[in-house]
Amino acid sequence: PVLTAAATDLWNWRKKDAALGFDPGNLEQRISLTGTSSERVFHMVPCAMQAAASEVVPKIFLADRLIVGKRQEELALLLLEVADVLGSFKNIFAQIPKGVDPDVFYDIYRPLLNGFHPSGVIMEVATAPDNVPDLKLESGGLMNQCKGPSAGQSSVILMLDIFLSVSHLKAGAAFQDEMLMYMPAEHRQMLLDFSARWQAVGGIPEFVRKCQAVEDVDELSQAYNECVAALTELRRFHLATVRRYLMRTAKGTGATTWRMLLQDMLDATQAALLR
Repeated sequence: PVLTAAATDLWNWRKKDAALGFDPGNLEQRISLTGTSSERVFHMVPCAMQAAASEVVPKIFLADRLIVGKRQEELALLLLEVADVLGSFKNIFAQIPKGVDPDVFYDIYRPLLNGFHPSGVIMEVATAPDNVPDLKLESGGLMNQCKGPSAGQSSVILMLDIFLSVSHLKAGAAFQDEMLMYMPAEHRQMLLDFSARWQAVGGIPEFVRKCQAVEDVDELSQAYNECVAALTELRRFHLATVRRYLMRTAKGTGATTWRMLLQDMLDATQAALLR
């Protein structure tokens, strides 16, 4: 009943030249709401970012086995690989300021990304979907107050937060829990399963602390910190970019209040560094 990041960033693309790579410049939308190049770049950049993480996601999902098996060297190598992916994320995301015109985005495209929040729209239906808080069955029909697409709906970014034991404040954690409901069911279930597996082994910082008493963990600690630093830098760059495009409003895409939320998430990521 509402546009999501999965629809705009994951499913609405094709290559211009099948022989070339998965670069935003070689991607185009199958369907465009405005027909502008700014819209294309705005969505093909996160599309390319998700593709850049495709090989590392299955490794992260199974990383609990490395902790259970006390395979420090393999875990350190995985962390360095993830840090490289995060570096490529930043390089890809740097195409946003070059390809998305601030005025076109703010005045023409951004209003289409707000969904139906907060005023809502009444839809004529017989039943309401389960477990979707922004959909409520009322006497006049289904009140749809769903928010539109947001970067917070990326299952990859949330997976990285879980993997690196980034602990967000109440508002950030609540936002991520809400965004789970906007993800494809398979992505949501993957994250729930991964979170349960990761909590069972305690995460990387706890693993480092346990190992410190009996062996050298400098290599693992440095790899972990390098990965956290890469995610911190990506979030810092994202916040700086968002400031450029949303200076005239407190609302971001997906009807989010972006300033405090993004700053809190940046601070929480930096706080995850091992001291």
